[in-house]
Amino acid sequence: MKRYVMIGSAVAVAVPVLAGGAFASAQDFGRTSVSDSGVSWRACADRPGAECGVVEVPLDWNAPSGATIKLSVVRRKATDSLARVGTLFYNPGGPGVPAALLVRDYAADTFSEELRRRFDIVGIDPRGVGESIPALRCGQPVHNPEISQFPESKAGYDRLVGWNAAVGRSCLESTGPLPAHLDTANVARDFDAVRAALGERKISFFGKSYGSMLGAQYARLFPGRVRTMALDGAVDQAVPASRLVTDAAMAVEDSFDRFAAWCDRTSTCVLHGRDVGQVWDRLVTAAERSPIGVSGGRPLTAEELRYSAYAFLTMTPEFAGGLATAITQAEQGDAQLFATMRAQALDDPVSTA
Repeated sequence: MKRYVMIGSAVAVAVPVLAGGAFASAQDFGRTSVSDSGVSWRACADRPGAECGVVEVPLDWNAPSGATIKLSVVRRKATDSLARVGTLFYNPGGPGVPAALLVRDYAADTFSEELRRRFDIVGIDPRGVGESIPALRCGQPVHNPEISQFPESKAGYDRLVGWNAAVGRSCLESTGPLPAHLDTANVARDFDAVRAALGERKISFFGKSYGSMLGAQYARLFPGRVRTMALDGAVDQAVPASRLVTDAAMAVEDSFDRFAAWCDRTSTCVLHGRDVGQVWDRLVTAAERSPIGVSGGRPLTAEELRYSAYAFLTMTPEFAGGLATAITQAEQGDAQLFATMRAQALDDPVSTA
């Protein structure tokens, strides 16, 4: 079976134990935190229990007295003050996913009752992301359905490189100097500035996917400021890119097989009783011949279909039923559900950039 599913990032799991002596000290990297001036909290509108605030940090940590940017921060205090352990920083990955929004609007869905009971949970929109100011803006759409991400000729490769360069220039023109300072080390220093503003000596950290890279960087820079750390879907930064992509492809293939097995044993799956793999292969082949129509929107290309399915797979088993419905609708000529996922996974300029 050909099984066309496009991959996006590695899917491995690790929960490392951090040993302070193995990492460089914060002093090796220049100034790393702002003064403990506190955060001016306000109640988040229509979100009981959520506090919204802003922390100002240097645009360039190598020039701390220069221009500044503002980080959007949301906190939910531990519901049981007597059982409180401390402060938990959360990063859901991306890079480009706004943590502040998740803590503010979806805390009950994102964190267990026990975590909410025992920790002040803090979501920080990394620089350039979400409601942090300025946000990354690009004059050209990062995703262009006319430009294949998998060129099959030199001409196609040159088109892809040319488009990427044009997008990069448009981001610099639309956003200003920020794109030159969006690396993970700067984000880690920003997070430590929030720690200082909160008056916390140490923080706990929960990072998923790219958040595992951010957590590892934070631990390298500030080993003495980590109480404990959980990294889910951890990215091994030491492996070659070819190994990373191969491992990810195997994980996505396995996820699709698990989804197909779920449909086979679950009568409520709309694909129950059918060979899900064959249905999928036929759908992709049809989309390669002609994009699938979308009610009220732009047709969905085969590459977009594959990537949108991958995005669904990252949310199974909870969204397994949604993926089955999306496949069925696309098979019937309307890929509206896949188009909704496309808008989130490919058309958002910050995450895609």
